[in-house]
Amino acid sequence: MREASEYMSVTTVMLWEKFIQHFRNPKTRETYFGDINEFLEMTQKDFLLLQASDVQRYYQDMKKRVESQEIRSKTFEKKLKELHAFADFILKQKKEYEIPSTFQDYFYGYLVYFDKEDHVKEVFPIEDLDKMLKAAEEEYMTYTILVLFYRVGLLSTDVCALKPADFVTKEGQLYLILREKKEVVYIPKDVAEVLKCYEQVREENEYYFFNGRGNQLNTMYLHRMMRRITQKAGVPDYSAMDLRSAYAGTLYAYGAKDAQVADQIRITQMHIKRYANEEFQDDIKQSAADLIKMIVIPPGKE
Repeated sequence: MREASEYMSVTTVMLWEKFIQHFRNPKTRETYFGDINEFLEMTQKDFLLLQASDVQRYYQDMKKRVESQEIRSKTFEKKLKELHAFADFILKQKKEYEIPSTFQDYFYGYLVYFDKEDHVKEVFPIEDLDKMLKAAEEEYMTYTILVLFYRVGLLSTDVCALKPADFVTKEGQLYLILREKKEVVYIPKDVAEVLKCYEQVREENEYYFFNGRGNQLNTMYLHRMMRRITQKAGVPDYSAMDLRSAYAGTLYAYGAKDAQVADQIRITQMHIKRYANEEFQDDIKQSAADLIKMIVIPPGKE
């Protein structure tokens, strides 16, 4: 097996050694290790320090290699699945290892571009979402966060950073400004009703969501929240990324095009609507979001 990349930290090496314990085939270990090292060399940073922008650049670079026929699309898909598997494994090791609170599996969201029909079939049953919402109906904040994951496609980091002023209304339509990314997100009518319900019980705070001490949420809080709610609901251990990817799959199921899905879950910059002088227009985001005929209902209202 090749030597580890110079960017691989001691902690990542330890995680890798634990990760490969279930691999029986040495060739499988070599393939995974090679693809992980390739990613580290391209980003020039440790795996635990990866950010959404790193994965986005990786995706675009690899896509160009596919377009130039340097590699096959199936090879690219395999690489993404391997990186996703390692990232997902790391997320489950937070109790045993010092893993940055900002670490997320940013790879999973890109898999919606491969085998879309299969992906839609793999979207978790809507009955499970109903059970999760039912389990959270007395927790207005938790309920609202689940809705933002599934119906708007927000990332955990997006949720943690939200502030009340990030929501703006233009000509009767509610939008969310992700200020650090300089992106505008269309908020469907049913989601706006859930937000209104949450705001009726929400106390004043700098951040839109906050813990019992009034502090800003972090991704670890959301990870534990998801685990608690899935256990209470009696459903599989879904993550926030599962909800976001299920949202993409649901968009495909309702007939959304690649460009609409890309824009709606903000995977690429190609179709993102920038904001300037608060001049918002109903665009591809609205048409994609409105494709979904299912609606979410505020907690306690059936």
